[in-house]
Amino acid sequence: MDAQNIQLAKSNFLFFCKYVLGMDIGRHHIEWSDLLRTEKRILIESARGHGKSWFISKAYPLWLVYRNLMPI
Repeated sequence: MDAQNIQLAKSNFLFFCKYVLGMDIGRHHIEWSDLLRTEKRILIESARGHGKSWFISKAYPLWLVYRNLMPI
């Protein structure tokens, strides 16, 4: 990954999910990403298999560590 894409991955959670983690991004992920960016607390209700746990509990904290915003 070149320096420009590294900076983009640090600044854009969905880019990080798609190109660093290899996730398929759906419309619901875009909505959840907006909520994570704008709200202090969120509650997500969605059917099984939509990636709630992976997106919120794994991908988002990984991105924060990647950005050096969360200690390891």
